[in-house]
Amino acid sequence: MLVRVARMLLDNGVPWPPSVENVIKEVAKRVQQQEVNSASGKIQETTDNLTIHRSKTSTNENVRSKIYGFMQLSVFYKIIIALFSLSIFGFCLGFHAVITPEASGLAQLAASTIKMPILIAVSSIVSVGVVYVCCPLVGGKIDQIDLSQSAMSCLLITALALLPAALIELVLASLENYSLTVLFAYAALSVAGLLGCSAFAYMINIENRYNKSLRLTASAVWVVCFGLSNAELGWRMRPLIGWTGQNFTIFRHDDPGMFSQIRCELRNTFNFGGIKFPKAGEESDTKEWPC
Repeated sequence: MLVRVARMLLDNGVPWPPSVENVIKEVAKRVQQQEVNSASGKIQETTDNLTIHRSKTSTNENVRSKIYGFMQLSVFYKIIIALFSLSIFGFCLGFHAVITPEASGLAQLAASTIKMPILIAVSSIVSVGVVYVCCPLVGGKIDQIDLSQSAMSCLLITALALLPAALIELVLASLENYSLTVLFAYAALSVAGLLGCSAFAYMINIENRYNKSLRLTASAVWVVCFGLSNAELGWRMRPLIGWTGQNFTIFRHDDPGMFSQIRCELRNTFNFGGIKFPKAGEESDTKEWPC
């Protein structure tokens, strides 16, 4: 309305009354003030966004710094923490032998407690050797100290990741459910191993002096070798989880193979809800062996 009146006055050459001129000046002043406030709000919003971004960046850097500092623990402390954590997981795996009537008892408990640290340690040593040999094939070489630090970080994270799983294994052992104990042990070892391999890749990739292809090769070889060696050695070093229906032995040779055993226990779980640990000399509660 005001704009139309102003245009009519201008088109007809009629001078503006003082009241109209004052109104137009007031409107112009308010429009200008609104533009200033809008610009100020945008500047404040941009400043707030920058502050939030800097805060997030600072937090991420602090987390990365703490992770890196933890990974840089001395080899001695990494070994002690890893062996202790793995021993706890092995203890929980073998706990069923103590509570199952007429079972092998302390012998099985001791075997599981000792074999678990040996299993992961031997797999790490084998994987270090394979990575060290394979890296020159892609035209590079990883320093022995860096490789050792990365391997120990993998060992440490794998062991720590198994600690929560140890409590669940303890519950499953107290229920005397052999199938669920075996299946969960494989699942826990698989997840913990992947986390450990991630720690290895992290340590290798923060060393900027290695090219990308060398870092990828080292990480890929480690994942394959660490996974396969753990799976194979873990089965050959049985009984990590002893079968209480048989006499205790240091190693088992009458086995169908790891993947056959996993398939067998999956079938037992789906069909029967899992088979229980039998007393000494008994067969499984499904009257079949091993399924």
